[in-house]
Amino acid sequence: QRSVLHDVYAGDMENLRWTYQNVNLEDFGKAVEAMVKARVVYVIGLRSSYCLAFFLAFSLRFFLENVREVRPHICDLPEQMVSIKDRDVAIAISFPRYTRETVELAMKAKERGAFVIALTDSPLSPLARCADLSFFARCELTSFVESFGAALSLINALTTAVALAKNRAALKRMDALERSFAEFRTFYSDSADG
Repeated sequence: QRSVLHDVYAGDMENLRWTYQNVNLEDFGKAVEAMVKARVVYVIGLRSSYCLAFFLAFSLRFFLENVREVRPHICDLPEQMVSIKDRDVAIAISFPRYTRETVELAMKAKERGAFVIALTDSPLSPLARCADLSFFARCELTSFVESFGAALSLINALTTAVALAKNRAALKRMDALERSFAEFRTFYSDSADG
C-alpha cells in the first residue's frame, strides 16, 4: 500500500511539473482577459471531466456574474447552449478518451462566434483543434482512473487571476456573497445563534 501511495503522489507531482512548464503565459493572460470581458462564460465538461467543469464554474461564480455550467442531466445540452454568441466565452474540458458531446459543443460554440478555451491534455486533442486558446494539463497515472491534480491546479490559477483582474469588483462581490451565506446559514456553526 505504501508503494501505491508513493507512486500516485510521485505521478501527480510529475504531472504538476509538466503542466506548469507547458503553460504559455501570454495565452494565460488572454484567457483571463476574455473571461473578465465576456457577456457569459459557459463551462463545458462531461463524464469524468464534469467534476473539473463543476469546480471551475463554482469558483468563477465568486467573481463573475454570468457563468453557466453546462449540466449533463436531462439531455438538454442544445437548449443550454442555444443563446451562445460572439461576446461569450466557452471553456471546454475533456481528456482521453475525449467525450464526443464536449467536442461537438465546443465546435458549435466556435461556429457561433464564441471565444473557445480548451483545457485538455495535448495539441493533438480534438478540443485543441477547434479552440482559440488551449491549455494542456498532464493527467497520466499508472492507475485505473485519470489524475486531475494538475488540471485542478491550472483551474485554481485561472480563477485566482480572474479575481485579481476584477480587483475591487471581486471584493464587492465577495462581500455580497458573504452576506448571502449568513442570511441562508450556508456554513456550519457551533454558536447558539447559528
